Order: sequence, then C-alpha cells, then structure tokens
Amino acid sequence: MPWDSPNRLLAWGYLPLPWKNWAISVLADMRSGFAFSVRDQNGLIAGAADSYRYPLDFDLNLAIERMVTLRGYRFALRGGVDNMTNQASPTAVNNVIGAPQYLRFLGDEGRHFVVRIRFFGRARKK
Repeated sequence: MPWDSPNRLLAWGYLPLPWKNWAISVLADMRSGFAFSVRDQNGLIAGAADSYRYPLDFDLNLAIERMVTLRGYRFALRGGVDNMTNQASPTAVNNVIGAPQYLRFLGDEGRHFVVRIRFFGRARKK
C-alpha cells in the first residue's frame, strides 16, 4: 500500500567542543526497506503487490564545525563524512522477472565527504 513506509530510528546530536567556536555533529538514521512489486516483461504485477522489500538501511554522518566572524558577519564552516560505515543504500531495483539482473539493487551513494557553509547574519557587537 502507498502508506507502507518503513520503520525508522533517527537520532542526531550537536556538541560544542572545549575549544572556542568548535563543535561536532552526528546523525544516525536506520530504517527498514521500502516495499516494491515485481513485474513481468509486459509490465503487469506478478504475485502480491509490494511483497518484496529493499534491504535494511543504516546511515551514520559525522561532521566538525568552526564558527567564524568575517567582516561583521557570522558563518559556520563544516566538513564531514556522510555514510561513514559505507553501507550500500540502493535507490533502485531491477524488478522485471526474467531480466538478466533480476532483483539486483542499484544506485549506491557510498561514503562521501561534504563541506557546508552556514550564514547566521550580523555578528553582535561586544
């Protein structure tokens, strides 16, 4: 059914470090796979609708951030690693019965590095 969304556990944290203007952030996301149906070569659903599922998905992201003031404005520069565990998180599946790669999952993002700049506006005068 369209409302058959997976079970999900989402946790995040933002922790200032002992050094001034430094912090770390972490995000953990675990969910059961979305449901999908298999089809025959003519595009008709074979078997029960949504009787197959994508595999369990776990994502762990970790980043370090530095707050800076530049020309009277506050910014945060962040660098991090997404999908630290390098677990495959497929985005597609070959669901056509009889296809050479039937039920093969595709579209893995893999581990990757991210850089982000956040803008906070004018800095307060001290």
